[in-house]
Amino acid sequence: MKEPPETFSDDRYLEAWIMFRRVHDTLSKVRNRELAGHHSNIEKILTLQAIKRLGQNATPNNIARTRYRRPHTISVLLKNMEAAGLLTRSKDKNRKNIIRIALTENGKRTILQTRKSNIINKIFSLFSNQVLKQFIGFVDTLSSDAEQYYSLYFKNVSDTILPAEQDGYSPGGNDLREAVIRAKSIIINILNAVGDVERNIVGLKEKPLALLSENKQISESLSPKNQGQLLKYLGVIKDHLLNPRTEPKAKPKFKSYTTKQLEQILLYKFTKTHDLIFRIRDRELSNLGLSIEISSALSAIKELGNRATVGEVARWRLRSIPTASKIIVKMEQRSLIKKLPEQKNKRGRLRLTAKGEQALKRAATADSIKLIFSALPPDDLNQFMAYLEAIKARALEEYQSG
Repeated sequence: MKEPPETFSDDRYLEAWIMFRRVHDTLSKVRNRELAGHHSNIEKILTLQAIKRLGQNATPNNIARTRYRRPHTISVLLKNMEAAGLLTRSKDKNRKNIIRIALTENGKRTILQTRKSNIINKIFSLFSNQVLKQFIGFVDTLSSDAEQYYSLYFKNVSDTILPAEQDGYSPGGNDLREAVIRAKSIIINILNAVGDVERNIVGLKEKPLALLSENKQISESLSPKNQGQLLKYLGVIKDHLLNPRTEPKAKPKFKSYTTKQLEQILLYKFTKTHDLIFRIRDRELSNLGLSIEISSALSAIKELGNRATVGEVARWRLRSIPTASKIIVKMEQRSLIKKLPEQKNKRGRLRLTAKGEQALKRAATADSIKLIFSALPPDDLNQFMAYLEAIKARALEEYQSG
């Protein structure tokens, strides 16, 4: 591996995000191809898993927050999944304006049937258990920083309920950092509960009723298991604060996982972290008059240079040619790119205009990517990108062989 630079430029962080996105897109392609055999796809599976984790708190808005999706997008998806017999939607008995979502037996079976993934196992098999744990630790770091940015940027703390099958998972490293990450995940649920109560009791004059609602909401947001975990994690933090030490003592005992379980955890966290950063990035670019698709296409054309054609952009972005063509047309209409006349044996090449160069520069200097990816020290970021390169190469092989 190359020696890391003493300092990282914004380009390096952007490069990490672009690599992160390309790996996500490639994994999504091969995974969706596999899930098609179960008449499903990643969006449906992750939504089913979110409903399972939310339990009695599964409502369209909570699912949207958990999945970092817009409410309208989730609403349409839930209606389609209800029609497919995967879930039920019903009005809350006490609050008629709230829709409760529950899994059907078919939905539960679908989760079990799609839990194993031969293709993901094949791709991730190039990593040892220790590397998988380190990779998960990197993703956890990015996710933790992104969640803080998201809560400020969207003025709405994300609903990150700790998945049951991951409770107690320890990727290794400093036990204080692990405790902080897990305690923060549970505390966010409390903040959500308090925030929901404050929004729901506006205008109520009876203080006892307000307090009762708040206590009830908070107790519902934390399972007994989560309450016990929070006390354990806070105990670790308190111990570190009161008794600082240079040599860490024995870590709290966490559940161990098999290789396949680690692979499932990595895929879940990787996808969710991508979706979280994607949402942040999408909002940030929209404020600049751009979109992620246009920004990505501009980056592809810049990267491809003299080889930039509609077909090459489609391949680089792992999109169909019709989809890539629509994006190219939009960019032409906005004078971000221009098509060079076709020459003999050469299809029309694409070039960035001066306006396109400026747009790409504005996108590259946006703050979110630097703030999130700088959470990884230079050595860790380089190692993380090396892992991404290895996964991308293996995933592309699987994608092209299919």
